[in-house]
Amino acid sequence: MSTHSTGAPSHETTELPLRARRILHPLRIWAFLLTGLMLLAAAFWAGTLVKAPSDVAVDNAQKSVPVTFPLSMKVVDRQLALKGTVVRGQTTAISPPAVPGAARQVVTKPGPAPGTEVAPGSFLGSVGGRPVFLLPDDVPFYRDLDVGDSGDDVVQLQKALQAMGFAAVTATGKFDAASRDAVKRIYSGDGLTAPDKPIFRAQEFAQIPGDRGVVASSAGLATLVTGTVPLLVLQTTPDVVTARATVVDADSLSAGGKVRLSVGDQSVESTVLSVGAFTDKAGASGEGPGKDITISVPPEGSAWLVPDKLVNVQGTTDPQPRLAVPLIAIQHDGAGSFIDIEQPASSPGTRPTSSSSTRSQAPTFQRVDISVTTQSSGWAAVESSIPLSVGQQVRVP
Repeated sequence: MSTHSTGAPSHETTELPLRARRILHPLRIWAFLLTGLMLLAAAFWAGTLVKAPSDVAVDNAQKSVPVTFPLSMKVVDRQLALKGTVVRGQTTAISPPAVPGAARQVVTKPGPAPGTEVAPGSFLGSVGGRPVFLLPDDVPFYRDLDVGDSGDDVVQLQKALQAMGFAAVTATGKFDAASRDAVKRIYSGDGLTAPDKPIFRAQEFAQIPGDRGVVASSAGLATLVTGTVPLLVLQTTPDVVTARATVVDADSLSAGGKVRLSVGDQSVESTVLSVGAFTDKAGASGEGPGKDITISVPPEGSAWLVPDKLVNVQGTTDPQPRLAVPLIAIQHDGAGSFIDIEQPASSPGTRPTSSSSTRSQAPTFQRVDISVTTQSSGWAAVESSIPLSVGQQVRVP
């Protein structure tokens, strides 16, 4: 007889609830999660370091990049080149007063030829038969004198006679025999006869500033001497060359300095006599503002330097290269002129930590006080408070 189920569940055929599957290797899962978190953090940090191109452009635009230029050897001394004019020195005309009893004031014996030097005691010529001699300009003669006359004018005349070489004369203030003999010798020295009485005739003597001069012109025989036609014209100061120089050129010149004067293939070395003060008035030939330079005319080798001659004025040496600074690098403040010299990126003996840190380090500059000695073509030679050398970088502000 078969057995049937009574409806009770059978243990062999009933399915039990599934148990959660066991996770294999849990540490690997945690390592994976941790690695992911670290990568996210690194990506975020890298993102803070990387800037957008627009941000980089803004940052660069705001940075001040110093511009520098190296010190160099340059020819900064300007080659002097001026135009000058020969100017005749000061002159004095000798026109003696009318000779008593002479109908006409004519030259009866010409004086020295042009170019002759004259000094106290020199014969200047004869007008109306009476000679004229040169006396020192400190003798206040105003009257005729003879033996026995006295006065301050006599004292000065006697001192002048002593200076002229008449040692026997004593400055007593009384015109004596020694004074008379000295005056006679002045006349006889030129083959002339002295007047009898009075022995000293005021109208036969003349004076010029500085006592000495050079004959510029001399009236010929039988020339009628008038107010406009003198017996002699004496040049009492030498010819000079005058030239207008710019302030820069004038600053390279000084009294006693040497220059070269030239006309065509003729030239001669000369000396600067003076450098005038600045003037904004036009020069004699229309030159612009500047300083007037006065240059001597040498007594030798300068016969071609005649008055009113236009001449070239040049330096006597060729300019040499000098350590120079660009003019645009020179700065000024209340303390004076200065330049900024770039300093080394690191001190001597100190090794940079990395090339990148050295490149990123902003350059530093040292102020160096200077004074400009000369300048040309955008460069200036300077005197500095510390030694400078070729190749040093100077900042251009």
